Amino acid sequence: MRNVISSSWRFAQRRCGSSTAAARQDLSASSFLMVRFDPLMSAHPHVVEPNLNFRQMFLSLEALQKRLSARGYPASYSVSDLRDRYDKWWQTFVAFRRASARVEEKSEPRSEAQQKALQHEVGELRKELRKLNGVIVECLRLPNDLLRETPVDGVVSPPSPSAPSSTAHMDTLRSLGMVRTQRDPDRLYLLGKPVKMLYAVQELLENALTADTTSIRLSPPHMVRPAIVEGCGFDPNAFVDYADSDSQSAMRLVGHSLPAFGAVLCRHFLPVSNAFPVRVHSAGTTYCGDGLSKRQRLSLFDCPQVQTVNTVDLCRDDEEASVTYGDRTAQLAVLTDGLDLPVEQVLVPSRELANSEMGAISYRAFGAELARLSFIGTYVSQRLRIMFGETSPKTAGEYLYMNYCHVNVTAVVGAIVEQHWSKGDCSNMPPLLRTNQ
Repeated sequence: MRNVISSSWRFAQRRCGSSTAAARQDLSASSFLMVRFDPLMSAHPHVVEPNLNFRQMFLSLEALQKRLSARGYPASYSVSDLRDRYDKWWQTFVAFRRASARVEEKSEPRSEAQQKALQHEVGELRKELRKLNGVIVECLRLPNDLLRETPVDGVVSPPSPSAPSSTAHMDTLRSLGMVRTQRDPDRLYLLGKPVKMLYAVQELLENALTADTTSIRLSPPHMVRPAIVEGCGFDPNAFVDYADSDSQSAMRLVGHSLPAFGAVLCRHFLPVSNAFPVRVHSAGTTYCGDGLSKRQRLSLFDCPQVQTVNTVDLCRDDEEASVTYGDRTAQLAVLTDGLDLPVEQVLVPSRELANSEMGAISYRAFGAELARLSFIGTYVSQRLRIMFGETSPKTAGEYLYMNYCHVNVTAVVGAIVEQHWSKGDCSNMPPLLRTNQ
């Protein structure tokens, strides 16, 4: 989207007191993304600069209502009401920008009384925007568009009591003395040969996902600000928080994940002369939501801390992103061809997608998700201001398209044990791992 207007509007990791807007969306009354109108604040919060121009989204209310229904929004949710509230905010926003520009204009002759009247007008418009900013938070929380290929019926759920993943690998590992668990809090420790296999699999998958490409290996932060988490389409409260005193500014423990990449890429501008697509990757520990929560069935398919390999592809347009998406699906064939696993590729239905996903492929075996390939488009880029262009990002530029790939190495090891090992026998290995054992 060209001619971005949001450069002077910042969203801080502060709570929003607009209970009316939250009630309309049946969400919590707090948000970590909020318009910062006053440049002078007692604290100095971390900020992101999302694009606030949602007018394109409201061009077809019927299409928007259909998309939200496919995502599980209730039929009572009114997109026309949302459009009306946004239009009111937009008109106030435009008036505020014009009045502010007039205050700063020195060439226009005016008396002291006229100047004070104009400053008063700016102040009143700022107050009005504060009252209306809940609709911006609500618009930012709306889910992404959907790909045509994304199924709108059916459910692909993560392991749950009603659809449990297999735990046969845990019985096998216990019989071999190669796993130890503890409760309160949940912890799982591998011992001996599975540890060596874990890192061999991680190296294998990392090599497969970076083969024949120029990929930049990142070491992203394990803890990020709530504004970054929410900008990536996740609920900050779903992650473990760390804070000395102010819980509103607590960091979130995410490990190697999309929010971690978002923290690195936030407010980045890439020149058009850069080689595209830009590929970055990381490998390490991911923390699965609230790691202190009690799990009914602790296993390699469901534990609070896992080893993962993650990639992000930054592309200039939809076509380039689609080609890169196809490249990733070819690389993930290593799960079946190299590791000899009975992996099923499933198009994730709309109601099971994350807010940031337009579509996703889930790679599943033994009831567990081993990997997930997500087509994100410009959703995250528009919220975290990740752009490219020929000139300054504050004058003109376009948002980068993004694909995200997440491979759960710990779950892959569990699948290998399920497929190739048996109680008392851990000698059988997938072809690509035999030389490493």
